[in-house]
Amino acid sequence: MSFLARQEEQQLLEPFKPPFKRKFKPKAKTGCHTCRIRRVKCDETRPACRRCMSTDRVCDGYPSMFRILTLESPGSSTSATTPGTQPMLSLYQPKSSTVTTDQVEKLAVYFHRKRQANVCYRNEARAILANLSDPTIRHGLDSLIALHDGLGTTRQTANVGTHGIFINQRSLDAYSAAVSSLASRLREEPSRTSAQVAVVCCQMFMSIEVMMGDYTTAFQHFLLGLRIMYQYRNRPGVSDSGRVVPCYNLGFPHLDEFAIKLFASGYPGPKYLSSCETEQSSSATSNIEIILCDQARSDLSVLSVEVLEFLDRVTGLRSQYQVAELKATRTQILGCLQSWEQTYSQTTNKMMARTTAKRVRFGAAFSLLLHGVLEVVVNLAIGATTDDVHALGKQFATIKATAHMATEIGKAV
Repeated sequence: MSFLARQEEQQLLEPFKPPFKRKFKPKAKTGCHTCRIRRVKCDETRPACRRCMSTDRVCDGYPSMFRILTLESPGSSTSATTPGTQPMLSLYQPKSSTVTTDQVEKLAVYFHRKRQANVCYRNEARAILANLSDPTIRHGLDSLIALHDGLGTTRQTANVGTHGIFINQRSLDAYSAAVSSLASRLREEPSRTSAQVAVVCCQMFMSIEVMMGDYTTAFQHFLLGLRIMYQYRNRPGVSDSGRVVPCYNLGFPHLDEFAIKLFASGYPGPKYLSSCETEQSSSATSNIEIILCDQARSDLSVLSVEVLEFLDRVTGLRSQYQVAELKATRTQILGCLQSWEQTYSQTTNKMMARTTAKRVRFGAAFSLLLHGVLEVVVNLAIGATTDDVHALGKQFATIKATAHMATEIGKAV
């Protein structure tokens, strides 16, 4: 047997070895975003890891530590409607077949200055389109559309908003007409229909004020709508004895959900600093503090989603078995909000006082504003009444002061 033949026979007898392939360890769930993308071990130093900082890399922070764990209650089911009962008509169901999906999509973009990828206002758009015959809602819609379409233009201007936004005369006239009409209607004709119209108008008024940069007035509209909403109980609740109280007015809009979406939308925070602002902030504010401010906003965004999901489950409350689960979830969320305050409140307040970069200050104030709104909404989510809303007067005063601060800082952004 030749040498080559013996070598081939020996290779056939040896076990097959697959080609070498580099093995990657699974991504750690606790490391910073930059180290996880690079597939390297993170030292997990907060708010920015030393591994990134020592190699002149930007540490993009850590995944949010605020996660709400929910358990499926034994009494919950996929269908919330019991057999033999007819679901109530909702305000979000168009009363006319002429309302199309295309109309809803077009109107939904008018609730914010910039369209957000993960924020949807279709329910609010349906509520308006379903009630266009109401003159008060029609005035409010005219103002909202005129303001949104006129942003950044100088034609037919009547005033300049807090952010240097030109506000056309048509928008101002329609806004004044809507506010006057709603005030006289609530005074002369206090009814369920008037209250329903008021909540729809509050949503438009809040959007108008946020686009103009007046967060103080936007919060006042939110507070008014919140009181009306709980006065007419637009969600199921839980009594002091633990009994499920049914929803009295299923058709009412959920103003608290709308406020969270509106205030949780994009803002000019530290990540979007211009080069000039970066130079201004470097002397008074460290990069660590800016990263921490961005992390605070990121964690609030996670909590906002959790609160919206929680409110959706409260809306679907039907069974006694769901009460304990919802109360436990509310306790968890309130605990996370308290942890956020303990972790970030001192930093955000310090940045508002020290830094000269206006967008950093505005971002910090806006985070505190959103945190206050989330805390109020969760506290009132189960079984709240008008008296419960009044009982939070001190907390409302704090949020109003924060909104005023955001308005004043925002004028210079």
